[in-house]
Amino acid sequence: MESLFIKGTCMATREMYYDDPTCLGSYLLCAMESWVRQNFENTGEFKTDYPNEIKKKYGEVRVANDAFQNDIHNLSISYHQMKHVLAQDQSHVESGLKTLYLGNLVEHYMTNVRSIYDQMAVFARTVVDHQHLPLRNVSQDSLNKLITFLKNNEERATEIFSAPMVKQILSMETSLETVKIIRDAIIHDGKEPVITLSSGIAHIRINKHMYNREESLLPDLLNLGVPDYPLFPYLHKITSVLFMDIHHLGEQILNCFFIKDEKFPFEFITLIGVCMPDFVSFLNGDQQKKE
Repeated sequence: MESLFIKGTCMATREMYYDDPTCLGSYLLCAMESWVRQNFENTGEFKTDYPNEIKKKYGEVRVANDAFQNDIHNLSISYHQMKHVLAQDQSHVESGLKTLYLGNLVEHYMTNVRSIYDQMAVFARTVVDHQHLPLRNVSQDSLNKLITFLKNNEERATEIFSAPMVKQILSMETSLETVKIIRDAIIHDGKEPVITLSSGIAHIRINKHMYNREESLLPDLLNLGVPDYPLFPYLHKITSVLFMDIHHLGEQILNCFFIKDEKFPFEFITLIGVCMPDFVSFLNGDQQKKE
């Protein structure tokens, strides 16, 4: 059933959170939205009169939480647009325009994925004691820089974040590197995602060199050994790994919250909207099962 909401965030029942295919939930979403509601009034004011430095760091978490939700919505919208473009009759949208639109949407999609990884770095600071928050290496807005700090100072980092948190953040390095390669090629190196259509199925590549079209910059995530990858299975692989990272980080942050306060006010939170049911189906691999 089509959602009555364009996009939004809602509190959910346990049954709705786990079983409703029109809603997207994650432990990290629940953790951060519950944390924001614990620390901020509906007006945006702090519920506790923290020192200004703490207010600054926690205010950045609240902003990152809003951006995190918006970026996930943007993933769902971009995916919905891609499917809509492909479904258009050839007489309405020429093949060249289809591939142009799809390439542009892929750029937006990868930018949002990269942004979500950086927001997870901001969320990590919620589990540390206030005395550590002013430290630049602790209150990072870049997951890459946070991982570098943890690797170079693992013993100290474990004291600050806890061993399970450090282990989880470090486990995201490989998936982050994959996303960085793709996003940096597009944004920093001016490479274009090249989309081709074959029997109505979209494929993607990013040429390594302008004059050598047999080498692709894209990591071979599907183990196909070819330069062109089916677009939606490729995006599904990236997205499923992203949401696995989101899930596990959410678990660790919630564990830290409950260790500090067994009465932490946990709420089931989901994202809803007109584009979300299709995206949830995509995440669950329903499209791949059909193919």
